[in-house]
Amino acid sequence: QVEPKEGRWIMGHAFGGPLHFFSCEQSQEVLQGQGEGKAAGPKISVEEQAALVQWRAQPCLTGHFREVTDLGWEASRGSYLITVSNDQTCRLWAPMKKTTTWIEIARPQVHGYDISAVASLSTVGHKDLLVTGADEKELRAFDGTHFFSRTFSLITGQRTSESDVSESIPRVERAYIPALGLSNKASAADGADEDTSAASKSSTLLPLERDLGSTSLWP
Repeated sequence: QVEPKEGRWIMGHAFGGPLHFFSCEQSQEVLQGQGEGKAAGPKISVEEQAALVQWRAQPCLTGHFREVTDLGWEASRGSYLITVSNDQTCRLWAPMKKTTTWIEIARPQVHGYDISAVASLSTVGHKDLLVTGADEKELRAFDGTHFFSRTFSLITGQRTSESDVSESIPRVERAYIPALGLSNKASAADGADEDTSAASKSSTLLPLERDLGSTSLWP
C-alpha cells in the first residue's frame, strides 16, 4: 500500500507475514519534475510517483503475529531470550548495548508448522544450540552461525561463541531454506529456495526484516 496523499511511504508483506515499511525523502516537487525556474510538470498519481523513487528498507518493529507458545533463556549465559509461536517462527531477543530496549536479533527457524516448544541446549563448550518441537511431532536442533555471532556482539556488546577460546565448534556463515523439505541447510548447494545473497547494507546496527527472514537462519 502506497501512502495515498504524496506517496512518501509504502508498506507490504514479506518473509513470513510481517509488514515492511519503506520511506523516501525526496520532495513532492522533485517527484513531479518541478524545480527552480521550471514550469510545473503534469500531475501524476502517487503510484507513479512511488515508481520513480529508489526505496530503501529501514529497521522496524518486529515480533510474533500469532500466539507465543513457549519461551526460554539461553542456557549457558542467559544472554538472550528464545520464543516460538503459532506463526511458525522461532525468534531470539536481546537488549541493545547501553540501553534497556530489547529487540529481535535473529530468527533461527521459519517452519512449515506451528511451533509449540523450545529449549536451549547451550553449554560452556557448545553455545548457541537449541531444539524446537512443532505440530509435525518431530524435534529439530539448530546451531548458531557466524552471522549470528557478529550480529549479537555488535548489537549487545556481549562476548560471543566466536570470541570464546573454550569453544572449538565448527560453524557455517548462515543457513538456507531448501526448495524441498523443512530442515534448514548449511549450504546453498542443497537447493536453497530463498534469497542467497549477503546481508543487507544498513546505516544502523539494527537488523532489517529481510535479514531476519533469511540470513539470520540457523542450520
